[in-house]
Amino acid sequence: MLIIKQLKSAPLSTITIIAAIILFICSSTRHLLFQSSAFEMGIYDQVTYLISQGLPPISSFLEVHHLGNHAAWSMYPVALLYKIYPSVYWLLLIQAICLAIGTIPTWSLARHAGLNKKLAFAMAIVYLLYPVVFNLNLFDFHPEVMALPAMLGAILAAKLDKTLWFCIAIIWVLGCKDALSLPIAGMGFWLYFYEKKRLCGAIALFAGVAWFIIATQALIPYFKDGKPPGGVGRYRYLGGSIQEILLNMFLRPELVFGKLISLKTVEYLLLLNLPIIWWLAPKYLTPLIAASPVFAMNILSKIDAQRDLIHQYSLPILPFLLMAVISTIAD
Repeated sequence: MLIIKQLKSAPLSTITIIAAIILFICSSTRHLLFQSSAFEMGIYDQVTYLISQGLPPISSFLEVHHLGNHAAWSMYPVALLYKIYPSVYWLLLIQAICLAIGTIPTWSLARHAGLNKKLAFAMAIVYLLYPVVFNLNLFDFHPEVMALPAMLGAILAAKLDKTLWFCIAIIWVLGCKDALSLPIAGMGFWLYFYEKKRLCGAIALFAGVAWFIIATQALIPYFKDGKPPGGVGRYRYLGGSIQEILLNMFLRPELVFGKLISLKTVEYLLLLNLPIIWWLAPKYLTPLIAASPVFAMNILSKIDAQRDLIHQYSLPILPFLLMAVISTIAD
């Protein structure tokens, strides 16, 4: 409650509103200049409209039901806005707001760790200035952005022992993309073994693993005529299905280590850490354990876009990088 009361008087609300406005103006301007791509913006604009009209949300680009894409059921409540007025600018506005309000749980986590108001505000600025936040805002629309403040909120809820809010947050995160089940499971492992938040840790670990299995083995194949999730093709050298990929990671470790121990891995590590490297200490890197499934997935992928700060793939790593920075400064 103390954090909430202090939040009301902090300049954080001002910077959050300003950030949301700037992000929305930038993404809208890009769209007005015909720089949006049909394959991302077009997909989500179309399926959101179809959902709002009560029609089957089958993408003309992917030729598959929306739930067969990434099992992102979070787009269903978003479609309520299209009932008011169908416009792609709703998606851009939601994206800008979700990216901007990540400052609030970041500030709260910093205050909970013992940082004073000025340092907590500085952490909110660090969050806003992290390259992937602005860059992703300009890269069309992705449901993952709606998960970012919820992931930060889930960490805060766990630290405050607010189990109900924690559950609500991770359920929403899981509804934004099937692959987000991995960082949720990683978060559960970190919370359980390192933060000693046994209940929240166990819930997240179970929920992450369970949703990964349900989404990739049942939901997506059901809406995709039995085909596996689209991302499987990025790991074709390891196998043609998730089961084969997981099996070959153990049976053929040379394929995995060949990717992990490479110049591209070093480059990716530098990209992730350089923006905040001055505030990182080795003994406070344990939060990154939660991000390790996402990091491994990006490193092992054949797609270079998964190893930059322009696309959405590195977004789930950000909350745990921020936790490492907060822990270092709080020492």
